[in-house]
Amino acid sequence: MRNATITRDVKDRQAEAEALHASIVEQVQQLTDSGQWRAFLEFARSFHTYSLNNLLLIIALRLPREEDRGGRRR
Repeated sequence: MRNATITRDVKDRQAEAEALHASIVEQVQQLTDSGQWRAFLEFARSFHTYSLNNLLLIIALRLPREEDRGGRRR
């Protein structure tokens, strides 16, 4: 019975990993198909001395928050 549990757990993890991979592929495809990627690259070019992590933080801080658009915070 223990072996069946281990096998199911491995299969569940594999299915979850495959679903996450598919989600990441889809999101990257959407990013590259939209103007967001080019806008990010243009933005990043103006901050050539900052690391990628710092650029992502700057962008996150500049994006309008949902509360600013009249929405509710989740």
